[in-house]
Amino acid sequence: MTTSTDKRSRLAVISQFIQDRTILFPKQGAEELIQQLIGFGVEKNDDLVDALTLLVNKILEDNKPMPQIFFLEY
Repeated sequence: MTTSTDKRSRLAVISQFIQDRTILFPKQGAEELIQQLIGFGVEKNDDLVDALTLLVNKILEDNKPMPQIFFLEY
């Protein structure tokens, strides 16, 4: 997958990782990104969705394992 594909196609590729919980979001701090994901195609802004899809597709393109990111709550 190259970065020249459109946003909708890139989101379709990574949506499986969101659905199967490979990609998780913290309870706080990702509200704007989640709102853009939920409202994709309707929301005026989609820059965060675009950035997320570019990042995940680059990881997949490089054949690297999906990184694990942990959020600690204090």
